[in-house]
Amino acid sequence: MEEFTKVERLVTITGASYEDARNALKSSDGDIVDAMVYLEQVGKVAVKTANVDPRFAPISESEVAAAAIRNEERERAAAIKKTSGGIGGFIGKLLRFLLCNKIAISKDKREIIRLPLIALILLCGVSFGTAVVAIIISMFCGIEYRLVKDEGVTAAY
Repeated sequence: MEEFTKVERLVTITGASYEDARNALKSSDGDIVDAMVYLEQVGKVAVKTANVDPRFAPISESEVAAAAIRNEERERAAAIKKTSGGIGGFIGKLLRFLLCNKIAISKDKREIIRLPLIALILLCGVSFGTAVVAIIISMFCGIEYRLVKDEGVTAAY
């Protein structure tokens, strides 16, 4: 009974006749894959798209190219996920944010200086009280502070 199931399966996959499938199985010692290869070499494979198991159906070049693109995208996403995870990824994103965004200091609509946010944080870290007092006094003198994104940097947050 097992031989009949293998012959039936081989006929379904290849479209060969029962006799050809049985002979191919006998010549390959009952191995279905070897029998399929033998039938293909002999030229007895008739591809029937309606009865072909999708796992053994011919693959077009466009399907192969699409699969390659999907694999590349998957690998790229995995690499990004691997490098941007955990506390190290968070610190990297925070540093990138602090370096890419600037504080623009201007008086009378004329920009005096543009500093990265990290400079303001370091200034406040060294002497918080002095920095806050200096910022408040400068605001009374007409100095404006704006947060701006640096246009020259293209970074994803």
